[in-house]
Formats: sequence, structure tokens, C-alpha cells
Amino acid sequence: MLKATIGLWLLASICGLQICNTFALPRRNSMLSRYNDYIRNATNEIKLNLSLLKLHFINGNLSLYSYLVLLYNALCYSFRKKVAAKLGHVRVAMMIEQEKCKDVEKCYDNAENKINEIESTTISELHQCIKIGMDKYDTYLGPAKNFINVGQEILITFKHIFAPCVNTIYMDHSCMHTEITKMKTRIDNFKKQYMEYSMQHHTAVYGGLHHTFSCLNYKINGTLFIVTEVMKQSGICMKGQSGIRQNWLSLKNAVYQLRG
Repeated sequence: MLKATIGLWLLASICGLQICNTFALPRRNSMLSRYNDYIRNATNEIKLNLSLLKLHFINGNLSLYSYLVLLYNALCYSFRKKVAAKLGHVRVAMMIEQEKCKDVEKCYDNAENKINEIESTTISELHQCIKIGMDKYDTYLGPAKNFINVGQEILITFKHIFAPCVNTIYMDHSCMHTEITKMKTRIDNFKKQYMEYSMQHHTAVYGGLHHTFSCLNYKINGTLFIVTEVMKQSGICMKGQSGIRQNWLSLKNAVYQLRG
């Protein structure tokens, strides 16, 4: 009788455990489904954010290069006009001295050759300013580009997020909740940083423009200063040049006086 009672008690206990597990299973399946939905939505959002971030980098790079080329062309055009104007001043000075019967053409030729050489060298150097701007753009976006790796790491973690929770009987609900909570913290940080970095390409474009503009102005102003010095030297040359023509006229006048 005692054995039968014990047997019935064990049978009831086993059946009760099975019933409890049967009732618990739908709840576990429901939670697992919610977790999977969360992971799927978060995965899609992160992939979209990474794609948009890469698109920002590409568009920013192309836009900046276009801006820099336009800036380079505009400043080079202005630079050439200023050099031509200064060379024009030298030409006017030569004509004034020639009216005084001075042979100053050599002074002008020397100045023209020097100024043309300086201009050609500077134009070549100015193109380097575009590279400086593009390099600065990449420097500004260095942390943002590294941030893409953070998103990729989260996507990899998603694939194995519940690996620590695998049990021989069922998935440990508390473990899954813990893993999801930890992952949510990482995702929230990712979203916050994404908003910051998605706007940073504007700062990077501005930084690239600023450095290129500064580089161009520095080189142009330095060259114009040198051109001005060449003009001064040309003026000194012209003022100090008596000229063959003047000597010939003096000799001619002396001959006329002797004949008279």
C-alpha cells in the first residue's frame, strides 16, 4: 500500500511538472519572439544608419572636391589678373623711360621672365592646396569612419546574442533578458553617436574648405609680394639705365655742333 502511494505521488509530481512546463512554454515562446523582433528591427536600423553614414562620406568627399576645384580656379584666375596688372605697370614704366630716350627694354624683359616663371611655379604649388583640404577632410572624419566598425561589431554580436543562454532543456529567460538589456545599452550609445557623426561630415567639409582657402591665400599673397619686389628691382634698373639710344643722341648732337 505504501509503495503504491509513493508511486502515485511521484507520478502526480511528474505530471504536475510537465503541466507547469507546458503552461510556461507559450510565455517563453512569446518572449523569445519579442526578443527576435527587437533584434531584427535593431539590425535593420543599424544597417540603414551605416549605409547612410557611408553615403554621407562619399557625397561629402565628392562635394568637397568640387568646391575646392571651383575655389582653386577662381583664385587662380584672380591671381593671374593681379600678376598681369603688375606686369602691365612694369610695361608702362618702361614706356615712360623710353620716352626719355632710355634703353630699358632689357630691364622689362628680365622682369617679365622672372614674373612669368614665378607665376607658373605658384600655379603648380596652388594645386597642392586641394590635396591639403582633402587630407584635412579625412582627418576630421577619422573617428566617424572608425565608428562604422562599432556598428559592424554590434551586428556580429546579434548573431550569437543568446549563445550564453542555451540550456539542454530550454532557453534561460533571465539570461536572455540580461543579454538583451546589455545589448540595448550598446544600441542606445550607437544611436547617440550616430546622430553626432552623421552631422560631422558638414564640419569636415567646412574644415577642408577653410584649410584650402588659407593655403591658397598664403601662397598667392607670398607670390604677389615677390612680384612686387621684382617690379621694384625693374624700376631701379630703368632709373639707372642711361641707354644706348641716349648715348647715340648725345654723340649726334656733338657732331652737329662741330659742323656748325
